[in-house]
Amino acid sequence: MLMSTIASDYFPKTAQGQVLCFFLALCAIGVCGYLTAALTTFFVSQDAESDRAEIAATEQFKLWKQKLLHCQGSSLLDEKV
Repeated sequence: MLMSTIASDYFPKTAQGQVLCFFLALCAIGVCGYLTAALTTFFVSQDAESDRAEIAATEQFKLWKQKLLHCQGSSLLDEKV
């Protein structure tokens, strides 16, 4: 329970207090996850509404593919030497 009380000198010592602290920590994690998802959705939807979104995604995919092929090619060359 020390994690959920942020390393404070005050932490629950009874079983009921520890269970309550556990559920409060779960709720806090859930709220942080929800806020992160909401923020991500905002930015992703903003990018998806852009006229160049599909073109940018295609260009990004081609760039990743080139980098991956380059990395695989260089590692294969290193093994042959």
